[in-house]
Order: sequence, then C-alpha cells, then structure tokens
Amino acid sequence: MNNLSWDEKTCQHAGNCVKGLPSVFRIENGQFVIDESAASLEEIKKIVDSCPSGALKLQD
Repeated sequence: MNNLSWDEKTCQHAGNCVKGLPSVFRIENGQFVIDESAASLEEIKKIVDSCPSGALKLQD
C-alpha cells in the first residue's frame, strides 16, 4: 500500500497535479482533495515526480 501526501506549506500551487491528473487531485469547496483510487500507481508517480516544489510525496 502506498501513502500519498501533500504538504500545504511547501506547495507552490503550480497546478501540475490538478491539471495533469484531475481525477486524483482536485479542489472541492476550497479544499485540496486527493483520491488515490482514481488512477494507477504509475500515473500518480508521474505527477508526483513533476511537482516542482516537492510538496507531493509517495511512500511505500
């Protein structure tokens, strides 16, 4: 099982995650929502790797 996390203080709000994989990363009622079940691990890893601030982390 993987653990996907987001650090609000580190985030630069570049939007790579929301634009790149909106099924997983989205804003609802002003809150950042992550739904790991909405995409494959490979797709999620690609977005995590593209995060310019490193705010997204994926751990085993």
